[in-house]
Amino acid sequence: MDDSRQIIKIKGVALTVYPWRHSSGKIHWRFAWYDHRGDRKYTTRAEKSAAVAAARNKAREIHNGTMDLGSLSDEQARLCRAFLDLRPDWSLIERLRSEQERELVSVSDAFEKFIDSKKSNAGSSPHNLRTLRNRVGYLVAEFGDRMISSLSVSELDSWLTAGEWAPSTKVKIRASSVTFFRWCRVQGLLPDQTTEAEKMARPIVMKSAPTTLDREELAAMLAAVHPEFLPWLAISAWAGVRSEELYPHRDSEKHALDWENIDLPGRIITIPREVSKTNERRIIPICDALAAVLVPISRPSGRITGHRAPSDRKHGELAETLHLGALIGGWRNNALRHSFVSYRCALVGVGSAAMEAGNSEAETRRSYRDAKSEAEGEEWFGS
Repeated sequence: MDDSRQIIKIKGVALTVYPWRHSSGKIHWRFAWYDHRGDRKYTTRAEKSAAVAAARNKAREIHNGTMDLGSLSDEQARLCRAFLDLRPDWSLIERLRSEQERELVSVSDAFEKFIDSKKSNAGSSPHNLRTLRNRVGYLVAEFGDRMISSLSVSELDSWLTAGEWAPSTKVKIRASSVTFFRWCRVQGLLPDQTTEAEKMARPIVMKSAPTTLDREELAAMLAAVHPEFLPWLAISAWAGVRSEELYPHRDSEKHALDWENIDLPGRIITIPREVSKTNERRIIPICDALAAVLVPISRPSGRITGHRAPSDRKHGELAETLHLGALIGGWRNNALRHSFVSYRCALVGVGSAAMEAGNSEAETRRSYRDAKSEAEGEEWFGS
C-alpha cells in the first residue's frame, strides 16, 4: 500500500490525508476531523488529489468556524454580523443549538400529553384533573395551533388581560397555565429556565373577608340538620375537614374519613394520607362541642358519612345545603371551613391553625383568616 501521506495545513489547522483500503480491495484516500460535538468524522475519496482538495476545504472551514466565510451569501453575512453584535460565547451557541433540536410541539399536543400524564398519576383527584382541563383549556382554545416554545409573555399577558373573566378567575387560569408550562419545561418541551407563563403579571384581585358563621347560626343548623348529615356538619364546623375528605369523588382513589380515624378518648382526629387532599397526614383536636355530638353516634369503624353529599338531591328532596341555607339567609360555600380556621387562628395562632387545616401558613393568611377575638373563638368551640 502506498503510504505517501500528505499533511494539509491552513494556519493552525492540520489534516492528514492517508491511504485507506476500501472493502472492494482498492486503495482510497481519507482524512479524519472532528465536528462541533467532538465526534470523529472521516472523509474518503477515490483519488488522492480529490482527498487533498477536500481536506484543504475542510481545514479552511474549521479555521473559519465551521464554514468558509468567503462563501457566505449577503443574507448569511448579515446574520453573522448581527450574531456577533450579541457578543456570543459557547454557552449561547449551545443554547441556540438546543433550541433548534428541541422537539417542536403545538400547545394542543402538549396539552394532551399533559392531561394524559396527570391521568396516569396514582391518586390524582378527578376534581383537580377537571379543573386543570377547564382552566388550561382557555389557553389551548386561543393558542392551540402555535408551537408552545414560540409563545411570549407579552402575548400571554395580552390574552389574559383581554379575557372576559372575573379577576379571581384570571388568577386561577394563570396558576393552572403556570402548572402546565412548568410540566412542559420538565418534559424538555421548553427551555430549562423561567417559563413565559411564570412571567405573566398576576391579576389584581380585591380581597374580601371570607364568609364565616356565628355560633347562633351554627346552632340553628345543628337543630335542623337531618341525622344523616349531622357528622358532616359537626366535623366541618369544629374540625375544618374538607368536603372531599368526607365525600371523595367516586372516581378518586382517596378514602373517606373513617370512625377508626377518630380517637374520642384521646380527643384527636387523624387525617391519614389516603384521606388527605394534600397527601399529608395531619392531626386535629376534638373540641368539647364536637365531642358532645360525636360520642352518642360513634362506632368502632366504618365510614363516618354516607355516600350522598350534602349538596346532592335525592328523590326530589332539597339538597341538605339548601335546607340549612334557608335558616341562615342562604347557603355559603366553604363557610364552615372558613369559620373553623378563623376561630382557631384566634385561639392558637395562624401557624397551628394552618397545620390543623392542612394549609400553608401563607395560604391561611391569604384565603381563610377572618379576624376573630379570643372570646369569639372560645364561644365557637365551647360546648
